[in-house]
Amino acid sequence: MPETSILLDQFWGHVHAMPHSAHKWHIFRGKGPFFGNTDVQEIRLETFIKQLPGSLAPKCQKNIVDALMNLFRTLKEDRLIDDVPVSKFIAMQEYEPTLISQDTQRKILDLISAKHKPIFTFPFNQGVRPSEARALKWKDINGDTVTIRRTWSGEVLRKQTKNKRIRHNLLFNETLQALPQRRFPEDFVLTHGKDVKRHYSHNYLGKIYNVAISQLGLKIELYEATKHSFGTRRINDGVPENLLGEWFGHAKSEMTRRYAR
Repeated sequence: MPETSILLDQFWGHVHAMPHSAHKWHIFRGKGPFFGNTDVQEIRLETFIKQLPGSLAPKCQKNIVDALMNLFRTLKEDRLIDDVPVSKFIAMQEYEPTLISQDTQRKILDLISAKHKPIFTFPFNQGVRPSEARALKWKDINGDTVTIRRTWSGEVLRKQTKNKRIRHNLLFNETLQALPQRRFPEDFVLTHGKDVKRHYSHNYLGKIYNVAISQLGLKIELYEATKHSFGTRRINDGVPENLLGEWFGHAKSEMTRRYAR
């Protein structure tokens, strides 16, 4: 091991200056407090995992551990440490999303002002990720068919979806009725603002949603209330896994099977 101590918070302060930071370090966004002023040479993986707050969702815990392993691998590449720690597999609790019914979705919509209803109606009815709904442009909608081809990652518009697959899905009648007046092909479909139309940011969408669900006493993430709830409801209604997998653009049936709860 090199003699120089490497503190995680110091490393995080310099990480964006590294040439590979743009694609390798996005997972660290918001994870800094869990690493703190710790020397990487003093970290023991099993101990680190056990010290993560129990209030964190299993998926969040996994993301933090993945980020730490990513850090170790890059430090080794940069010859700042001699080796990546090896740990026996530590089983993490399977992620169990919270789900809501279509009736509860309608109750949420009833608490949202009319001008913001379309941005929630679309992912509720179509089972898309909220980030995909925010990224829709009018050129993606042709009659009763929508093409899902891009997404937002934070506030960066990505040309591809998370799984890099283009999907052509039917638009249900309730969705079609909720769409705003058609504009230019390159304009975003779901926008807000009276004089200047703006796309919905992740934070603004979350703020509107959280105000609504708080009035119902609910604690559920938006992605759970949209895509996850849609998928489980379709499986429970008897939709074959292969058809739902095509709708979501899944490459493997195991990904779709997670919705069979």
